[in-house]
Amino acid sequence: MHNKLSKFRIILIILGIALLSLVLLYFRYQSQVNTAVDPENTTKISLIIKKGDSVKEISKKLLEADLIESGFSFGFYVSFHEL
Repeated sequence: MHNKLSKFRIILIILGIALLSLVLLYFRYQSQVNTAVDPENTTKISLIIKKGDSVKEISKKLLEADLIESGFSFGFYVSFHEL
């Protein structure tokens, strides 16, 4: 009986850690997608996106221009929203 209870507690702890990790990842993603990199900066930037540029190429350009925080989050956002 004690052995089954220990296994059950371990499983609950693992599930709790997994759930907490997912929640933290979700909030980190939301922060990256919905927050400007530098909200105080109002400098206009010209960025050329050519027809046929891949999401990876676009995210690289946006990263180099310091317009996004994460190329991965940008790619996920584009995929998730079917853009």
